[in-house]
Amino acid sequence: MTGRVKKGIKSCCKIMLFIVGFFLCPLEADAEADFSDYTSVRHPLIQATDVVEEYEGLEALGFLDTGKWDNNLEPSVTEQSEYGALLQSLQRENAYEKARASIVQINMGAYYGSGVIWDLQDENIILVSNAHLLQNGEKGLVTFGNGVSVEATVMGVSDTLDIGFVEVPLSSLTREDWLLLRFADKDEGNYQSLLPGDEIFVIGSSTGTGQDYYEGTIGNVAYYFPEFGTNMLYGYCEALPGMSGGGTFDKYGHFIGMVTAGTENGEIASLPLETILEEYEKVLKYP
Repeated sequence: MTGRVKKGIKSCCKIMLFIVGFFLCPLEADAEADFSDYTSVRHPLIQATDVVEEYEGLEALGFLDTGKWDNNLEPSVTEQSEYGALLQSLQRENAYEKARASIVQINMGAYYGSGVIWDLQDENIILVSNAHLLQNGEKGLVTFGNGVSVEATVMGVSDTLDIGFVEVPLSSLTREDWLLLRFADKDEGNYQSLLPGDEIFVIGSSTGTGQDYYEGTIGNVAYYFPEFGTNMLYGYCEALPGMSGGGTFDKYGHFIGMVTAGTENGEIASLPLETILEEYEKVLKYP
């Protein structure tokens, strides 16, 4: 079990203890009892956490992931009523908003592009982007969706694929900033269930953080691109220069890949989720 998982479980337990304690711990019957000594005594009603532990707990519980709507809504059922149509509309809007909150803009001086909020390790937010934007140890600026820009450091890049990882210290963001962020949903089952013709959307940061949005469909789930040396998701969708490193999502907002290339003919190639997961372990040497 990795250190992050243990910390996440610990943080989750603290948050859950707080919730359970709030509902189950009875207050003293004495009407004069209060918590005036809270600075020196830890009451059984409250289990203290700091803001980093709180954030780690929320992330570990999945509350900060994209794609948390019900995937099993059957169009044949929901489209039978106005309510169903409204529900689908709200679902799509919610999926977009959550997905957009996982997108950043990365500026490495001579190069700029997009990135996706990927993971939380040792109190650092980990971002994934394309390696052609990054160099090992390089420092630059990352701009989040709320306009906040902070210094970031390249942690490592793949030796064989166009994938790299960047870290931003949590301490460089306020609690209010953290709670606006969303992590890429990393359920491989969502990718494995994709079929040609399925709806997708992409979000990048060419004209501003998370401001570039295009809808499309899947052409091939695993098309081999010799120029990239790997299978990639091939889609019929627009993309702009500067969207490299942005996110490719299914219609529910699940992260399924990273935008890596596009053509003037409305075609994109995205590195698949499962490939990024493999490279994450290789590049950063996590067990």
